Amino acid sequence: MSVTFDDDGEEFGDSLEAARIWLREMLDEGVICPCCGQRAQRYRWTLPGSAVRYLLRMYELGGTVGFVESRLAKPAGTPQVSHIPAMWGLLEEERERRPDGGKSGWWRVTDVGERFIMGDPIPKYAYVYNGRVEGHDGSPQTISDRLGRPFNWHDHMNRSD
Repeated sequence: MSVTFDDDGEEFGDSLEAARIWLREMLDEGVICPCCGQRAQRYRWTLPGSAVRYLLRMYELGGTVGFVESRLAKPAGTPQVSHIPAMWGLLEEERERRPDGGKSGWWRVTDVGERFIMGDPIPKYAYVYNGRVEGHDGSPQTISDRLGRPFNWHDHMNRSD
């Protein structure tokens, strides 16, 4: 029977379950997994203004009914941000796969996303580990908070730019 030690030299046991427990406790700091040798970390995301603007464009194009091809909503030369609003459930991706088996690339604003656009708050942070959202917390944030300026959907749609 072997005994395994973490980076600080503290014993955490020799079972896979003990390693899992230790790893989960260390995720916020980031650590090398004692089982596979890969770095593991839980990330704390906030919703950037660019992702909010993308969400608004998706809503303009399809509301909560129609799926919209993501490339139509993102400005040319900017990174893809559709996965970021999805961390809060503001967007959902079409589940049907392309003929080549890849993801569809079509997204729709959810009811939660629509309520956020209309002023309902969402938690400030999303916690993501291994590509999955594990929870949210932080002070409630409105669309105005995330854009850094007052926002009203009706004014936005009636603008003359």
